[in-house]
Amino acid sequence: MGADIRITLSAFTVLAPAGALAFLLMAVLVIRQPRHEEWVERLTHWLVVPLTVCMVGLVASATHLGTPGNALYVLNGWGRSPLSNEVISALGFLVVAGAYWLASFSGKVPFTLNRIWLCVSCVMALWLVEKISVVYAIATIPTWNSELVPPGLWVMAGVTGPPVTLATLVLAQRMGVELPPQPWYTRTLLCCCALSLIAALAVYGIQDMELGQLRNALGTAAELVPWNRWAIAAFGALGASGLTVLAIPVLRERALSLPAALGAVTLTLTGAVFIRVAFYSFHMTL
Repeated sequence: MGADIRITLSAFTVLAPAGALAFLLMAVLVIRQPRHEEWVERLTHWLVVPLTVCMVGLVASATHLGTPGNALYVLNGWGRSPLSNEVISALGFLVVAGAYWLASFSGKVPFTLNRIWLCVSCVMALWLVEKISVVYAIATIPTWNSELVPPGLWVMAGVTGPPVTLATLVLAQRMGVELPPQPWYTRTLLCCCALSLIAALAVYGIQDMELGQLRNALGTAAELVPWNRWAIAAFGALGASGLTVLAIPVLRERALSLPAALGAVTLTLTGAVFIRVAFYSFHMTL
């Protein structure tokens, strides 16, 4: 597998789950409000940020298909091809959630329909992450066809999604959205991020031990990526650094600054890219 393909696929499998989960986490904040309020309506406009993160990942992944014709062929495989299901789930989420975002500007969507539409968008976000997590269950590639791969992607999204959410909220506040204090929400996101980081390190550590036991006629999977443990360590260090950047002002009961939030996003996403590049590097067929 070429380096360019590994990079583009890594971008998709990092950015798309992060954007989808960040959308869902922001939607939870909106859905909890019992009625229309000005700050809620203005906050929905900022759902475009996680949607854009997800869209950038989808565009990056499309570059490895080669030609538009190949992309159309992928769409024709709905229901029988895991790759087609993955791409269609991404497009479905972006269409449904994007339409909700556009409709939010009109202010004419009935409250009940608004909440149902947003809930459906959240289901589509979860559907997207689920389809990305299972697309690599390929019997002829034992290093990918592992029960650890799906949970590994979910916990990685749990590490990257909350920072994207918090950065979006800080950006919205900077642009005039007067959000009421939500300390419970911020602390919950940080706890989810911390627990996901711990779970991710456990999953990737177990997966690394399995690589030495998987072999074909040419050697073991561990020999393909001798730097895999360094990638795990880099993911852990960058993820912990990003979490610390977010946690320090929260624990001191100070407002989270935009540079700190963007720095945390950069750190966690970069760490996730290390993990995904390593994942594609230990591609090994029977």
